[in-house]
Amino acid sequence: MIVLLLPLLVTDSVKKLAMNFGPLLKTCSAISLEDLRQKKALRMTLPGRVLLTSGDVEGTWEADLVSVAFEEKIVCVQLLRPGSQEVPAEVRLGLAEGQKWQIQSSSSGDFRTGMLVDLFDATPCVPAAVELDEQSQSMLLRSSDADTGSLTYDGMGGLAPAECPRELDSIDIAFTIWYCPGSSGSCKALEQGEDATALVCEFGPESLKKGIKNMIPGEARRFWVSADVTDRRFGRPAPDRFLPAGEVVVDIDLRSIGREGVFEFQSSPETLELVRQRDESLPVITKRALGVGIQLLPWAWLFSKYEEKNAGPAREENVYRLQGGPAADH
Repeated sequence: MIVLLLPLLVTDSVKKLAMNFGPLLKTCSAISLEDLRQKKALRMTLPGRVLLTSGDVEGTWEADLVSVAFEEKIVCVQLLRPGSQEVPAEVRLGLAEGQKWQIQSSSSGDFRTGMLVDLFDATPCVPAAVELDEQSQSMLLRSSDADTGSLTYDGMGGLAPAECPRELDSIDIAFTIWYCPGSSGSCKALEQGEDATALVCEFGPESLKKGIKNMIPGEARRFWVSADVTDRRFGRPAPDRFLPAGEVVVDIDLRSIGREGVFEFQSSPETLELVRQRDESLPVITKRALGVGIQLLPWAWLFSKYEEKNAGPAREENVYRLQGGPAADH
């Protein structure tokens, strides 16, 4: 009985890892061993991010392509687990009939050996081969079961969806930064990381910030940042973290939101030193002096008018005295 139930238990475990990558899956192309051979022969970059699907289990798994052994016809991938502190599982896939791949082993035992899967290329490209949201220059990678909620006050004089990040909030994210050099459009994963206290107000690219403000926890989006964007802050005050120069693509997985987290944020010593140097710089001091002068101008004008009004009678009396008139009574 235990032997018969084991495949079902493994299948339930896989379902917990499977995510709804339906929006991204529609834009991906299937990967065959021949496709990988051609890319290597043409000295093209192999896919960095892949999706795995199986007819046996509902859902999609996101993974990084680790290595390809062409002679053995083996592909090794590393599963991504958003929000998990566990060591990512490595899965070995062997070539099966057609474009199918077969699970040979998994370091975590999540996958049943012998399961057939399809492999899709989920690596971004520049320019994007898909239709992007005009305001945020992004596409949905993974949907969430949560709802944006009704409109509520955003703390900045406007309204925002209740369950979405706001200007003064902090967010817990996992991210991948893709660098896309040259005109070929191929992208390479430059950095993967996490930030539990990223500040919404410290995302420099305007399209990126707008997109984050419309995300809900559990959702993942892919953003395209063009080379002409000058403000490349990425969730933290300067000089802590910036996006690299040039065309980049950023994948952001929103885990949770910290309301008004900007008031609890602890700036790094480098940031505090930069602020001090900026406050003591000549341009800033000059601007402050001009600001004070502009504020004092209306009061100086009013004082001059007051003096003119009250100085007139006194001046006439002094002239009258000089001409020999009687002194004023005291």
